[in-house]
Amino acid sequence: MKDTVALIVDPDFGARIQEVIARVRHTWVVATPANVAVAERIWRASPNSPGLNMEGGVTTFIQYGVDRESWCDAILDSVDDHHNSHSGDPGYSILEVYGIPLTNRLQSVLAELGFSAFTSMDYGFCARKLQPA
Repeated sequence: MKDTVALIVDPDFGARIQEVIARVRHTWVVATPANVAVAERIWRASPNSPGLNMEGGVTTFIQYGVDRESWCDAILDSVDDHHNSHSGDPGYSILEVYGIPLTNRLQSVLAELGFSAFTSMDYGFCARKLQPA
């Protein structure tokens, strides 16, 4: 799905990362030993350098804060900067967040980024921009 970006804050997501990247534009994953090992395998298998392969690629990010909610909150602006309509046409309109349920804090931050529809999922939650910004 070209309009979907995944954000994984589960520190033990591991091999499941490959299932996610197969169906989204790009995946951001918290940098833990289990997740980095999989990301490195993906980068080695990629025909392009990791920095140039946004489509179907994976980016790791450092944990800022003490919990998954903080990690998610801290990276959302960067995710949006890389995937909104100003950085690509079209910009992303769906964000799938793995490893944490939707909280009031995250909903507020996501609303500031233009997301207005939220759905709880088994894996976490899905946020949608009804009109891509």
